[in-house]
Parts: sequence; structure tokens; C-alpha cells
Amino acid sequence: STENLHNLNLDEKFDQLLNDEIKTIFVPPLPKPDQNSLLLFSGSFNPLHQGHKLLFQVSQSHFTPLKSPYFLLSVSNVDKPTLDRSSISTRVQQFYDPSNIQNPLKFPLVLCKAPTFLEQSRLFPNSTFIVGYDTAIRILMPKYYPPENNEASMMRALEEICLNNKCSFLVAGRAAAEQGKEGQDKIIFRTWRKYLEEQEGEKRGKRVGQVCKELLCREQEGEKGESELV
Repeated sequence: STENLHNLNLDEKFDQLLNDEIKTIFVPPLPKPDQNSLLLFSGSFNPLHQGHKLLFQVSQSHFTPLKSPYFLLSVSNVDKPTLDRSSISTRVQQFYDPSNIQNPLKFPLVLCKAPTFLEQSRLFPNSTFIVGYDTAIRILMPKYYPPENNEASMMRALEEICLNNKCSFLVAGRAAAEQGKEGQDKIIFRTWRKYLEEQEGEKRGKRVGQVCKELLCREQEGEKGESELV
């Protein structure tokens, strides 16, 4: 498995990423160099578990062939230290199957050094981020939006993410996790941009933060979405 990494020159690229010499590493490389129209499942993947794989596969079927799907691993995290090269290699190995000589890569992966969705949206404009319900809640917490860490700072960031950088969030509901099953269980998807676009004619003050909060409140109350997959 280590040999696979060396064959792809990833060890050297990890160092370049950590030293800010490059901004992203795509495995496999993007078919289009502009890096647009991506479906990105961002996480620490420590470890990469079956729930991650299931959500990625179902999300992929929801968007393919409109967007190129990738797992997204940021080596920097807002709550934890930056990963070193050894830790990066260990996590990347999870995406490989050494026994498959012809195609050892199990899932496409992109690495970056952008810990927040705001920074990631600048790297990957026009993309859709897959997030779980708990992550969706954290996205709407002002404490994650420096330097002010307040509501206004959060709304400015969400406006840049969703309106300026034209990114959206695909939010998976809790149904599958709560039922403890896979495959046929309901995974509820909501694309936030749909709600943001409906607010285009209104004042910017309400358009982003309030709409997202209303959406999550409806989700908590058990309302089923139009884009529900069974």
C-alpha cells in the first residue's frame, strides 16, 4: 500500500501541500482542470467508516453525471492540529485496496489545507458539499466564523459561500442513522441553494442565515423534504 503512494508521488505532494506550495491534490486527477462542478464529502475520516461510504454512494447517484464526486480531506482543522505527513498517509491509505492491482483506488479523493467551508468554497467554486445533520447544525454556529464570531460574520460567510462562490450544501437527515440500517433506509437531502435562490428578491439581511435556520428547524420538526430519496 505504501508503494501505491510512492508510485503516485503523493509523499512529495503531501510535503508541498503542508508547505503551501500547492493548494490541492486530486487522486485521480480531475478530468477538467478548472475544478468546477464537484460533489465533495468533506471530513476527517478518522476512520473512514461504512456510514461515510453509504452517504457518498447515495449522494453520487443523486448528482451523477452533473458533478464529479470526491471525498475531501483537509489536513488543517479548526478544532485540531494540522496533520503531519505520516498521519495524512495513514488516512489516505483507507481509500486504497492494495489487493486490487488494476485499480487500487477505492474512492476518489482530494486533499487541501482549507479547514473551513468558506475557504473550501474559494478553492472549489460551483461545488456541492455533502454534510451530515450534525455538521449542518455546526455550519450555523457563529463561533466558527472569526474574527467577530457573531451572527453578522456568519451571514457574510454564508453569502460568500452560497451566492458569490455558488456552492451549496446537501444535507443528509438522521433517518438512516437512527434506524441503524443501510441501503433502503431514507436519507433526506436538501439543497440549500434552492431556498437561497428563492430569496433573491429580498434584502440580503434575511437571505442566507435566516433561511438556513428555518430549513433546519423544519427538519428538526420532522417535515419531509421534496428531494427525499428512498
